[in-house]
Amino acid sequence: MDLGSQNVETLCLQGIALLDIERFQGALEKFDQAIQLDANYSKALGCKAWVLAWMTKRELATECYEKALEIDPKNPIAYLSKGMIMYEQSHFDEAAECFDISIKLDPKFSYGYNAKACCLFSQNKHEEALEYEEEAIKINPNFSATYVNKGRSLMELRHHDRAMECFDRALQLLPTNSQAFFQKGRLMDRLDKQSEALENYQKAAGNNPEFELAHYQTAFILQMRGQYCDCIKVYDRCLQLSPFDTITHYQQGQS
Repeated sequence: MDLGSQNVETLCLQGIALLDIERFQGALEKFDQAIQLDANYSKALGCKAWVLAWMTKRELATECYEKALEIDPKNPIAYLSKGMIMYEQSHFDEAAECFDISIKLDPKFSYGYNAKACCLFSQNKHEEALEYEEEAIKINPNFSATYVNKGRSLMELRHHDRAMECFDRALQLLPTNSQAFFQKGRLMDRLDKQSEALENYQKAAGNNPEFELAHYQTAFILQMRGQYCDCIKVYDRCLQLSPFDTITHYQQGQS
């Protein structure tokens, strides 16, 4: 591998490391730098598609993964990105097929297993999802999002103590993981621990101000506790994020 190729590969690895800690803009910049050095480097294009899919920039992501696959039809990251776009549109069977190809092309690609688990979870196949999550953790034990997903599966299977361990582990790896706080809040809700649920929903919203559902759950608990002025303020934030949400309008009216 020549020096130019080494530099491109290093940029891709740096970008993936930033993806792991949800620094999407920073990751995108690394992948763009790699593409500037080599516009036909399939891995860099696949990685860019990957981060764009995370950022729900569907058209740009599609453009990147299609070019990546045109250059290298055996690019596992490009298939992962394609699957994420399918998943975002609730095309779970097509997404699962892409993730299966990604795993087949690279059996040590932990992100492929994690993504396949998300598909299975969305189809209420929680035990199967758990198997893929555990395989992903064997390959890469330091990816916070996999522990969140494993915790979700365990929660649905009513293994509440093990689910809590997963959410806590996710937060050890990434203390700003808003999904980990949110899922921990859901678990506290199920256990009728309203104060703990509220605290975690607030942390989820605090770490990701665009996380509408975290704001909504915060407002709902405040409403149930009779803290109407506070809950109305939070419902206002929900409506800033989603102005035509009729459920939020209704709940706010009840306050």
